[in-house]
Amino acid sequence: MTADPFSYSRLTTAACISLERSGAGRSSGGYLVVFAIAVFALADFIVQRPELSVTITRDRQSLYQVMPDNRVCNFYDLEIDTFAGYDTQVSVAVTGISDITLTGSNQFTAKEIGTTKRRYQLCVNTPQPRKTAIEFVVRSDADEVRKATSFFYGQ
Repeated sequence: MTADPFSYSRLTTAACISLERSGAGRSSGGYLVVFAIAVFALADFIVQRPELSVTITRDRQSLYQVMPDNRVCNFYDLEIDTFAGYDTQVSVAVTGISDITLTGSNQFTAKEIGTTKRRYQLCVNTPQPRKTAIEFVVRSDADEVRKATSFFYGQ
């Protein structure tokens, strides 16, 4: 009987020798290192993320409003997501214009689950440039977030 050149044992042996020569069996250690680095980076990202995520949106329906007492007002919506794992006490302030008045709750509790939304009215008594940069400052015990936006004043 002659040996079949395509027998299973001969093909298996040839495949093992080929894998051994190519180094494919040793590359699994490299994948393990890459996987460990990815897991470490993900864990670091989760630990290092800020406690608060803040979004400020100016009311786009009206550029500004002139009130009966001649104050000029803009309206803003504030959305806060907290990643602290518990309800967080938050304070809100506005910088950029010296005589600006903030109408809305400047201290409240941001809920652990879901988005906390607040509406603010910002008014000035004195004339301003048509577009002035302002900044909302949102603070908690462990974090401070500053978000820039614009205040519009009609002339």
